[in-house]
This record gives sequence, structure tokens and C-alpha cells, in this order.
Amino acid sequence: EIYTLSLHDALPIYIRQGSRYRFFGSLAEDSGFTIIRTDVRQKTLSFEKDCIGLHLKGSFRALTLLMTSGSEDAVFDAYFDHLGVKLRPEAKKIFGYTSWYRHYQNISDRIIADDLEGLQTQRYHADVFQIDDGYQTAVGDWLSVDEKKFPEGMAPVAASIREAGMLPGIWMAPFAAEENSELYKNHPSWLAKNPDGSLVKGGSNWSGFYALDIYNENVRKYLREVFRTVTQDWGFKLLKLDFLYAACIVPRQDKTRGQIMAEAMDFLREIAGDAFILGCGVPLASAFGRVDYCRIGCDVSLDWNDKPAMRLTHRERVSTRNTILNSTFRRQLNGRAFLNDPDVFLLRETQNELFAEQKVCLAEVNALLLRLLCLLSEAVALLLLCLDNRSVGIVIALESSCSFGGKLHNPRRHFIYKVSVMGDEYNSPGELRKRVLQHLFGTKVYMVRRLVEN
Repeated sequence: EIYTLSLHDALPIYIRQGSRYRFFGSLAEDSGFTIIRTDVRQKTLSFEKDCIGLHLKGSFRALTLLMTSGSEDAVFDAYFDHLGVKLRPEAKKIFGYTSWYRHYQNISDRIIADDLEGLQTQRYHADVFQIDDGYQTAVGDWLSVDEKKFPEGMAPVAASIREAGMLPGIWMAPFAAEENSELYKNHPSWLAKNPDGSLVKGGSNWSGFYALDIYNENVRKYLREVFRTVTQDWGFKLLKLDFLYAACIVPRQDKTRGQIMAEAMDFLREIAGDAFILGCGVPLASAFGRVDYCRIGCDVSLDWNDKPAMRLTHRERVSTRNTILNSTFRRQLNGRAFLNDPDVFLLRETQNELFAEQKVCLAEVNALLLRLLCLLSEAVALLLLCLDNRSVGIVIALESSCSFGGKLHNPRRHFIYKVSVMGDEYNSPGELRKRVLQHLFGTKVYMVRRLVEN
């Protein structure tokens, strides 16, 4: 069985033979991304350095690889020991709230206050309350708060979160500027450029956005002031930093894309100070040891596997099915590279198309694998992960009985699994759940069931 932690990222690959792992991983991602290609029919692995267009003076070490074998823990521990990655001891397992999947950009001080009040009615204390996209007038104009939504600014919002005993968090995309932003209109020299002089397009989100040139001193000065204001004047201590890949879309003559991304992440770590960083939309190897928490998969979708047209036309897209697979096959990064963020659980019965079985599958797999970060998508539902150091857990879902007018539901306590021989299709939640459990535990799933039931 051949597994790669990513098909399109500079992450390790391993071949599993029973409990024995043959491991292959790059130790030099800061000098450029390593592309690992597999050819199952030819039984070959190939390693390539992403350094097209690089102008060199002197020597350049293209590849430094670790090839080893042993148990799962042994090979991954050895890999991160060689990398010298150290996690900040301040980063602990957390769970809480994020505004995105309930409100998206339609947030205001009143909506945030209502959700904060609702969250406090819960029996189990949340650690984090994170405000997502929508507080700013445009992406890129981070210090221009929408006065219609937040007439008193963001500092009072962060203060109210702290008073409720939670860590205030906020979302930014520091390397992006949308076309409607004042930054894009007034500072064209701050934007990254292609070799032909055209601007580097980052994506079609919002009004369309472009990448900032992280080597422009004015850009760095601006971002330093943004981070100082957000963390010190406003008081937010968890920074969800998104669309970070924008920094390295185009290489330079003197730097590979991997070098650019590594230096961009070092810069963010510097200007964030003692605030926690949740990295999103970032080549994962570039985030090793530089962020406290990191999204390790795509966005959870409001249905199982996105719309058919999106599946045909987009490689990178939202998908609940795919994020479950990401959580499974990137589980080894948790506690070694950073603390894994699997994205949210969607437990509500409204505003989504997930069936009950699909929501349970998402919750169960994340409970089994990811014990360190779970940001929830709305205050009408809380998720408590009671996990031991083997990542086996109980999922308890509670619906607010106060602010949101919901009813208290009994905790779901019994998870019944069946293990059977299956193919490679994971289109149904039942088959996906069985495949994940078989991959992790073989035929000993009854042990997991007993632990969960107890």
C-alpha cells in the first residue's frame, strides 16, 4: 500500500507493508519544493526539485532526502528529528467557535455578541472565539474596519471575548489584495509581477485578488503595522492567516518558490510576536514549526462532495469527503509539524445538505485522529472531544438551550462499526468510515468500539 501525505505538495511518502513503513521524505524544502512522483505500474518513485528559472552562482544542493523504515511512529519521529522542527510549548489543544460557516461575510458586532452569549450558555467551556472574513471593508485593507458592521471598531469585540474567558481570534489573508481594496488601487508597486510585467493573480475570490510582493519593503512595513495593531491595539491573540500560498505563486531569478514561501512564513512568525498562528492555504512543509496550528485539508463543504460540475473542473475545492481523507492521511503531522486543524464539524440541521450519517462520519473520524484543534462553525452546536493520548475519543454534541432556542440533545454514545473487505471507492460515508478504520486499526476495530462506548 502506497500513501502520500499530498499529491500536490512537498510532503513525505510511505509504503506500508503491514505494520512496517518504508519512508521517503525531503529534508530541504526551504531551498525549493520537492516533487515526489509515483508510478505504481513501473514500481518507481522519482524526486524532482522545483527550481525552474533559478539563476545560480556557485553550488546548489537540489535534494536532501531521508529514506528509512520502521514502525509508523519511528519513521515520522526520525523525519522530524532530522528536520529539527520544534513546536512552541504554549500551543495547546483548543476548541471553540468560528463565524465563517454560519455567517460567512455577513457578520456584525450584534451577530458576534449574540453568538458569544450563546456560547457561554454551554456546559463545556470553549477556548477560542474566532472572527472570520467580513469585518474589513476589503481584503487587503485590514485596518479599515467596516463601520456599518462594527461601529465601535474591533478592540471592544476582542475585549468582550477576553471577558468571557476565551482567546480572541481573527482572520486575515496577509499576502492578498482584492481589486476593490484601496491597497490595490493606491499601491500598484506593492503587487507581485510575472516575468512579463503583468500582476500575479491569486484567485477569483471576492472581487478577484492579487499577490503582494513580500520583498517590497513598503509591503513589509505595512504588514508589521497591521499585525502590531491587530495583536496589541485590538487585542487578538490567535491569527488565522489564509491564502498564504499567494506569496510563492511565481518564483524569482534568485529564489525558488520554496525559498520564497519559507521566508514569507519566517516573516509572519516574526511579526506575529507571541500571538498564535493558525496557517491556512499554505504549502504544508513551509509551515512546519512556523505555525502553531495548521489546516491540513480542504474546506468542509455544506454537502458531501461538492457539485458535479465542480468535481469535473476543479482540483482544489471544498469537499467534506476529501477533508476526511486529508485528516486520515496527514494525521502523522499532528504534534510533530504543528497541531492539526481538520476544519469544522457541521452539526446543525439547517443551512447544509449533509445527511445525518455524513455528519456523524465527519465527527467520528476527526475525533479518532485529531485531538488538538477543533474550531466550530456556529454557537448553536458544540463539540467536545474527550481524547486520550492514543487519539481515541468520544464525540458529544450539544445544542444550545438558551440564546438560540434549541433543545438539549442526548449525547451520542455508541459508535457501531463493521469491518469488511472493500474496494477503493469512498463515495459513501459508511464505506469511507470503514476504510479509515481498517487503515488505522486493521481487524481490531472492536477495541476502538469498546473504548468509545466506555
